[in-house]
Amino acid sequence: MMRLLKYDWKKNSTMLLSTAVILILAEAGLTLAGYTRGWNEGITFGLTIMLYVFACMMAVIMTYRTFFSNAKSYSRRLLPVRTVWSVLSPMVLGLLVLIGIGILICIHLGVFSLIFGVPDFKGISTEAIPNS
Repeated sequence: MMRLLKYDWKKNSTMLLSTAVILILAEAGLTLAGYTRGWNEGITFGLTIMLYVFACMMAVIMTYRTFFSNAKSYSRRLLPVRTVWSVLSPMVLGLLVLIGIGILICIHLGVFSLIFGVPDFKGISTEAIPNS
């Protein structure tokens, strides 16, 4: 399976790395523009979420395309591996990419909270639940 995962990584590495670089630059630009221009934190955070959802959708589409191109490829069937590994390899690669995006989200949330400050959730909870 590691061999298949290596082949899938080599096939998709250009798209994955270019998407990661574009995502990191877009997030950094968006965060810096929001901070320097005094945008509302909600707008900046909403646009950030939209970019991360787009990156996750790209990862799922990459997994889908890899699976079906591997299923159609004659040379892929010549490898002496079990059929289960051929099916699981693109899924594991997609899962690893999504875990990487999750780690990037956690790092960005830490930086975002350092720049904009930690939001006050106590005020939100007291407004949602009125005192009797």
